[in-house]
Amino acid sequence: TVIGGVFNTFPYTAFAQNVGLVAITGVRSRHVATVAGVILVLPGLLPKMAAVVEGIPLAVLGGAGVALFGMVAASGVRTLAKVKF
Repeated sequence: TVIGGVFNTFPYTAFAQNVGLVAITGVRSRHVATVAGVILVLPGLLPKMAAVVEGIPLAVLGGAGVALFGMVAASGVRTLAKVKF
């Protein structure tokens, strides 16, 4: 949007990954997203917490990413399977 361009930020859009995540977990509370946002902001403000996050091995992060992407992709395929072409 224009606001994103003016402030040199990301555009304000809905991400399809979130829809898949809600379908998988069943969690629809906005409070969960608020807590997750706070958890993501804290390492930026607390260097010791950032050091703990930085200490996570890349293999662990990669494995978690593959698992999460796989679940979201499977949810998308499941959704597409319901479409009558």
